[in-house]
Amino acid sequence: MIKTKKLSSQRSVTYGFFGSKGGVSKGIYKSLNCGRGSKDSKKNIAKNLSFIADKMGVKKAKLILMNQTHSNKVIEIKHNLSL
Repeated sequence: MIKTKKLSSQRSVTYGFFGSKGGVSKGIYKSLNCGRGSKDSKKNIAKNLSFIADKMGVKKAKLILMNQTHSNKVIEIKHNLSL
């Protein structure tokens, strides 16, 4: 898990950046694929998400996932989400 100094001061946010290594996905998805919109096995995605939640020390149900796009669009979360 990769962390950044700029976000480390935010005590109310648990975060981490992950690369593609360490996942259980196979074939074209061979990685730590967490893309629920992909055609990867739902079982593999669930295992990958469990791995991430464990590394971050949070419950899997508390993870906030984004639909990754390659663009200049930004989403800002301005308030506490009641999950």
